[in-house]
Formats: sequence, structure tokens, C-alpha cells
Amino acid sequence: MSKHFLQILVGGIILLASACTGNTESEQNITRNRPVDQLREDEKVIWVATTGMITDALNNLGKPFSKVYGMMGPGVDPHLYKPTPADLAMLEKSHFFCHNGLNLEGKFTEILSLSWGYRRTYAISAGLNINDIIMADGIEGNYDPHFWFDLNLWRKSVDSLAIVLSDLYPRLFEEIQANSLAYQAEIENTHKWALRVLGDIPKENRVLVTAHDAFQYFGRAYDIEVLALQGISTVAEFGIRDVSNLVDILVKRKIPAIFPETSISDKALKAVVEGCKRNNWEVQLAPTLYGDALGGAGTPEATLLGAFRHNVIVIYEALSGKTYKESDWVTNS
Repeated sequence: MSKHFLQILVGGIILLASACTGNTESEQNITRNRPVDQLREDEKVIWVATTGMITDALNNLGKPFSKVYGMMGPGVDPHLYKPTPADLAMLEKSHFFCHNGLNLEGKFTEILSLSWGYRRTYAISAGLNINDIIMADGIEGNYDPHFWFDLNLWRKSVDSLAIVLSDLYPRLFEEIQANSLAYQAEIENTHKWALRVLGDIPKENRVLVTAHDAFQYFGRAYDIEVLALQGISTVAEFGIRDVSNLVDILVKRKIPAIFPETSISDKALKAVVEGCKRNNWEVQLAPTLYGDALGGAGTPEATLLGAFRHNVIVIYEALSGKTYKESDWVTNS
């Protein structure tokens, strides 16, 4: 399928989406898809993101001059997501579209990421070096897209994203860079906190068992072995043998807990728990982790760093057997 044909196809879909949604906008200070040098001083720019993590990054970089539209809400699996007419209508208005890349969103970004009019597109993973990226199963080109839970890599990607946005919006350079430095400082502080907390888990218990393989970057960054029932994409299937193999590992190594995720059914993990019981080992089904999606609006977990802190505390308590107390981990450094 040619790129030209894809552009024609997308154009038709967007026109239909605009008609279906009415394409109305009550806010007066919102841009249409026009050159950035034609924007008034009081106009807000529209940025569109696929995942909640990228939406959060753009919100941090773009306050207070941007309106950020996130396609994927709480609990949405990006591997299976299909854009809605509302997504396409908002994309038609936007100046900037940011997606994860590394095949996280499947094939739909092949169409949506085409530059269209004055809109520009960017994959936030473009800020990484090839040595940063984990190859699933060691296969070249089979990229693991879940890099946001290595906060050093996320900070690096945010820095690159801020440079791209500053180039697109020269008159907003100072605001974007100031926002970027403040957000990166938060990321760095959270990263250091996680190293201290997770480092307190006994070495033999530092095994994170999850529903699908979304935490390899987390494991590499924070010295935790990661095992999963499913591969890096939830499109992949698993079977009875996968469940049986995981049960054998849990029983043999006396691993105390396994972790469900918000965007994936916990049915298979419950089967693992039952399998362990039949083999005289009680494994805890821990509270849910945030993996491919963030929490609901208005909650601390609606931000990446809030979801990350939730995950660290859940993992710490389940694998250390201790109760997390914030006062134990406060530091002035």
C-alpha cells in the first residue's frame, strides 16, 4: 500500500469523523491546523498523544499554553487499540502528534503518523539510542516498547521531545525548556527513590512475575528479575503449558507473589495461583500494577510518576513482606 494512497484514505476517514462528531469547538483560543508562525499570542496549540504516558509528558512540557488530547484512557491496552472517530477529528485539528513507536500501538500509527498539512509527528522512543532498547527474545528488530518504566530512559526521551517541540515553537522555547527541566528533576528524584526502596528487597525475592512482558526495562534499571506469562505484546497467545511452566518456577523458587496489570485480565494469573496451591505453595496475587496504561483522572496514578510510585510500593510490600512507610525513605539528597 503506497504512502499516497494511505494519505487519501486517512483524509477521507478524517472528513467522515469530523462530520460524525460535528467538528465543533467551543474554546476560542484553540488553534486549527495552521502554521505555528501564524498563531496569535493567546492561542493554545493542540497536541495529540496515543498513550497516557505520552499525554502526561506533553501536559508537563506544554503548560499552560497547550491543550493535550490523549487517545487512550485508563486501562486501555495500546497493543489492541483502534482509533475512534473522535480521535481522528482531534488529530485533524492538531499541530503535533506524538506516539510511542517500537510497535507499541501496532500498525495503526503507520497511517496516523503521516505528516498532514501543518501537523508534525514524532515517536517519543526516537530519543533513545539503539543500545538503550531491549530486543525481545534477543531477536534483532523485535523491539520491546515498554521503556517508560526505566525512568532514566524516560527522562532522556522527555529531553529529546522538549528539543523537538522547542524547534517547532521558537516563541515558546523558554517555557518549554523550563517545563522540561522541572519535569526531568521530578523524574530523577523518583528514580533515586525507587533505587533505595527496591534495593531493600532481599536479593532472593527480587523476582517480578506479571501477566505480560512489560517490565523488562524496569527490571534492568532496578535490578529485579522479570518473568511473564505473555510476551511483549498482548496479541500473543499463551497456553496451558505456559501456565504450567510458570507454576513450576514459582513453586521451585518459592516466589511469594505475582502481579496483575490494569489493562489485562487477571484470569490467567488466578489459574497460576490455583496451580501453585495444588503443588502446596501459596503465592499471593498482589495488588494491580500499572503497565501499558495509567490510572483514572484525578488520581495520583493518572500521571506516569504517580503510577510508577504505586508500582514500586506494591512490589516492595509484596516481595519484602514489609509495610511501606514514606517517612522511612525521605531524604534531603
